Amino acid sequence: MTATAKKYRLLTPQLYKEDPRFFVQAIAYRLIHMFTPKPLTKLLPKGLRRPLLGVGSIVPAGMPTFPGLIVPPGMEIPANWGFWFLFTIGEAYDLTALFPPGWTVGDPWPEEIGFNTSVIFPPGWTPGDQLPDGITMDPGASFPSWWYPGDPLPDGVHYDYMVIMPPGWTPENPPPPPFIPGYDPSIPPTPNGPAPPDPFGPFPPGPPHAPPSTAPGYPKTKAFIANHSSWIWEVSATWAACHDATEGDQCQNDLTERYDAVRTRRNDPEFNINRTFISFDLSSIPADCTLTAATLTISCYGPSADMRNITLRLGTQTIPGDKVDFDAIGTTMAPNKWATAGEIEYTIYSTRYYLLEAVFGGIMKFCLREQNNDDANVQPSNGTDRYAGIRLSGNANAALRPKLTLTYTK
Repeated sequence: MTATAKKYRLLTPQLYKEDPRFFVQAIAYRLIHMFTPKPLTKLLPKGLRRPLLGVGSIVPAGMPTFPGLIVPPGMEIPANWGFWFLFTIGEAYDLTALFPPGWTVGDPWPEEIGFNTSVIFPPGWTPGDQLPDGITMDPGASFPSWWYPGDPLPDGVHYDYMVIMPPGWTPENPPPPPFIPGYDPSIPPTPNGPAPPDPFGPFPPGPPHAPPSTAPGYPKTKAFIANHSSWIWEVSATWAACHDATEGDQCQNDLTERYDAVRTRRNDPEFNINRTFISFDLSSIPADCTLTAATLTISCYGPSADMRNITLRLGTQTIPGDKVDFDAIGTTMAPNKWATAGEIEYTIYSTRYYLLEAVFGGIMKFCLREQNNDDANVQPSNGTDRYAGIRLSGNANAALRPKLTLTYTK
């Protein structure tokens, strides 16, 4: 953080001496919006309302651009800040300083960056309502009755940043696009607007992913049973060699089930990772259809005491599977799920629908892997053995095979 930025953010007595107008406005603004309910806030004089400051706007004195930041007056909001309206960044202004060297999408999220829950949760959300995309809860976790959007996430409640983080983004290059609902980057900014939606909400509703159905017989909902699966096993003497291997030691196709379909194990001097790949025949869906809903269901059994989450990712494997498919893995497709015995249902991110639409008329592929060590690339301690069983494409009971349920229209 620059010395000037730090001076304006901390609101010190020295700042009051140097710029009393800015100091008083900033204090008043913070107090008003700390103690004034949102419905009453809308009745305040325009000068005291929360500002709508968009990319390219010139910051007026005393006005914060988004939660956690107060920028010195006269500073222009850069284009690459659009994305960060979703987050509370605290005192940091230099994004690269918040991420470890070499950080890429899929790595663990830096603890210094918190999520602005007033953007993640819809206005009026209360505990007991349906959880937004990307929110997962550990067993036993809960929202207190008094919790309201804007409060920090309770212990045991997590947000999967992959919901809104564009694949391939790094803190240095390129800058992230503005992932703000309703924001239109095609409209050139001016010092007084246009602005993204107010980060304090509510956002205007965006257009639905799919246009209204015009073709007769649509929309359709259809369940697809996995037509193929492969299980790949890798053992190496070091974590890096095991995790980053481009070829496994063994591959088995179309098993009935596998007790360690996903696994991360360390038993010195060996590391072991198992991954499972599944595919679905979507040849019956016309290529010009548009996806409106998607879930993937697996039948899980026998998770080990160490086991936690299973990650669903895009697969790029061959059919039938081969040892060289060990790293045939793409982007995260849905929030992680806790490995419990019984059915586990993944709700696929709407931002990943295009990946399924691209293979309408063809084959859709996925990869399942253990999340806490394998997917997160965190070396386990000796004695760790995280595994879970999954019933696969060769199972005689079709109801137990992996199932992809799609709703689509055209």
